[in-house]
Amino acid sequence: MTESVLDYMTRLGRAAREASRVIGRASTAQKNRALQATAAALDEARA
Repeated sequence: MTESVLDYMTRLGRAAREASRVIGRASTAQKNRALQATAAALDEARA
């Protein structure tokens, strides 16, 4: 069964709101570690 665009966008929006809540509760140090890990993963993917 295929997912409609509306269903997909609704699901994506809910996931984004939850991610925002999680990030909002994270400390600055946790956010910095997450950003560093993301940057390292992007560098690795480009190599």
